Amino acid sequence: MLTTQGTPTITTAYIERLNATFRARPAPLTRRGRATAHRCATLTAGMWAVGVAYNCCTPHRSLGGQTPAQAAGLTDHRWTMQELLTYRAPLSMVQHQERPPTWLREVRRAA
Repeated sequence: MLTTQGTPTITTAYIERLNATFRARPAPLTRRGRATAHRCATLTAGMWAVGVAYNCCTPHRSLGGQTPAQAAGLTDHRWTMQELLTYRAPLSMVQHQERPPTWLREVRRAA
């Protein structure tokens, strides 16, 4: 969103909508305790998945039926979940490390 001076600003309505999505979707956050999220990496991976699906796959009435990624000009179409889950990032986007980060090793181990 742009102000009248043309500078970008973030409104609390968008942040609160995203927070409500995070509270409603990942199972460990919908329950009273966090006992089902035995590993922090599992919860982190789930939060990333919900966030990306929210921004790329879920259309919003307040955005004229577009996804937030479409409204921001990041993509030209609404992604399907299959397209999202099978997307391969270009090598230039992938951070190269000799050893994968701990959270990624834990997610792979849990899968």
